[in-house]
Amino acid sequence: FIDGSDANVARQALFVAQAIGQAAAVQIIGQQLGNASGALPLPIDMRPRLLYNPDMKQINYLLPGIIGMVLQTQALLMTAVAIVREREQGTMEQLIVTPIKPLELMLGKILPFVVIAFLNVGITLALGSFWFKVDIKGDVALLMGLSLIFLLGSLGLGILLSTVAKTQMQAQTMAQFIILPSMMLSGFFLPRDGMPAVAYFAGFFIPITYFLVILRTIILKGMGLSILWNQIIPLAIFSGGVFFAAARAFHKRLE
Repeated sequence: FIDGSDANVARQALFVAQAIGQAAAVQIIGQQLGNASGALPLPIDMRPRLLYNPDMKQINYLLPGIIGMVLQTQALLMTAVAIVREREQGTMEQLIVTPIKPLELMLGKILPFVVIAFLNVGITLALGSFWFKVDIKGDVALLMGLSLIFLLGSLGLGILLSTVAKTQMQAQTMAQFIILPSMMLSGFFLPRDGMPAVAYFAGFFIPITYFLVILRTIILKGMGLSILWNQIIPLAIFSGGVFFAAARAFHKRLE
């Protein structure tokens, strides 16, 4: 049995398995030649089975990654830029003098982005399922719920950036220092197992690393919480910590 969720890794594993089987068959036949007459049957019958992605379609591996990157990029950039833009235009100061509490103000800023993000996830899932024929095997409601955990962390990062950046250009530039490492080290393009040790270790400090595993496990394998808890816990700790820090920083900025 070969995990076919990543088509590139599955092809390599299939090639290695076949090579090992052929080498073992040649060795066994060589040992039997002296004791047999006529044609010898193959001593090893190789019948590899590809699980989760039997056709080895690369889009099956890329679709969950696209969902994760769209969520992070949109939440991070839109939140940071929107808050900095309001501060540049002076509308943030007008809101400060109203009876609205800082937490209510912050939630009011990010709730529209939450709605937009979930709409994008739904559209991406629909396109993947109906256009690219990706079989969504897991619970979509569970996927959406866990996406909210990741989204809160990304929104928190955007708020933190907005408290530091003085202009929209600064906010966009700072966001790239988060987005680019996330793309390179999280397993979005390439499997992390083939990365150098330093890059592989650095990936553990990037929240989307855990989220991509969650997405691929739900979408391609149809598995649930009992399998994903070791990915959900670090993701929830990160998102909760970042969102709490963002709320504190936003409150201090308003003061």
